[in-house]
Amino acid sequence: MKRSIFIPIFLFLSVVTFSFFTLPEHSLYLDLQEKIKEQALQISQGEQYFTNLRKAFKTIQSHPENLEKVESAIAKTPSLPPLLDYLEQSASQSGAVLKSIGIESFRSKGGFPNQKIKKFSLGLELRGDYESLKKFASLLEKSSRLVSIENVTVGGYKDGLFDFKLLIESYYFL
Repeated sequence: MKRSIFIPIFLFLSVVTFSFFTLPEHSLYLDLQEKIKEQALQISQGEQYFTNLRKAFKTIQSHPENLEKVESAIAKTPSLPPLLDYLEQSASQSGAVLKSIGIESFRSKGGFPNQKIKKFSLGLELRGDYESLKKFASLLEKSSRLVSIENVTVGGYKDGLFDFKLLIESYYFL
């Protein structure tokens, strides 16, 4: 009879011991397996990312003419004379009269002072009709230099011509 009481007690203690010692370790084991899978996935994604970067780099190197276009779109210095000359030529080609040009501001793109791309703004005053403004905008759009018209204000109207004030932005590398 003593043995028959010890068997259920022994089984109960075995189950309790299993529950307290083995199950938490098994749970920890499963958690570690999950973490290993996540890290393996991150490593795999990182390898894929760098593989794509290498492919993109090789593609860029195989088309140097496109890279030269990008380099010409953003000047290496804020050299204003070539840009001002281009603006003057574009105005005369479009049939508008360029009355004045002024520098509005030099600043970092996006307001971050440590960025390498800087932006500057020019204020222009043109006199002409709507078609000349449209041609001027078209010439700026076709320019190899990255130039954008940010604002156009239509002023007075005299002798069939408008006074336009334009805010133009361009970019350069430091």
